[in-house]
Amino acid sequence: GCNAMWTGIEANGSTAIVNITNSTIREALTAVNSLNGARVNASNSLFENDWEGISFNTFNQGNPSVITGCTFRTTAAG
Repeated sequence: GCNAMWTGIEANGSTAIVNITNSTIREALTAVNSLNGARVNASNSLFENDWEGISFNTFNQGNPSVITGCTFRTTAAG
């Protein structure tokens, strides 16, 4: 593997949608970063050894994101 973490996935704006299904996101600084109402639909996926799994910034109009059946875990030391 490599020694540096990657940035991750970023979506910005209320019309942006990230769909993650039956996937693995590994070793990201922020696996998914939702900004300004971007929607995140994640199901049956593994978030592993990420510094931060899914991040939502403050958005005063709500966020209809759905996260179901996902596992967030850390297996690496350090």
